[in-house]
Amino acid sequence: MAIIRLFASLRDKFGANDLQIRITDRKKLRNVLEEAATIHGIDPGFLSAGSFLCAINQQMAGQEDMVGDEDEIAIFPPMSGGM
Repeated sequence: MAIIRLFASLRDKFGANDLQIRITDRKKLRNVLEEAATIHGIDPGFLSAGSFLCAINQQMAGQEDMVGDEDEIAIFPPMSGGM
């Protein structure tokens, strides 16, 4: 199973630190995120809106990159701040 690691406000939104999802055939990251959101009762476009930073196996990734069942996906919400 692929593991989706959630950070910051996403943990509150999903009520979990990590999600697990079975990916039977390699899919675009966008599709996996939509499926994970749907499973958890969240608008499927929420995670694939493009405002999140994503990594696959600790390498920054785009929504069109492919993922499989053994991958670790990390999702970081937009951050702001300054001095």
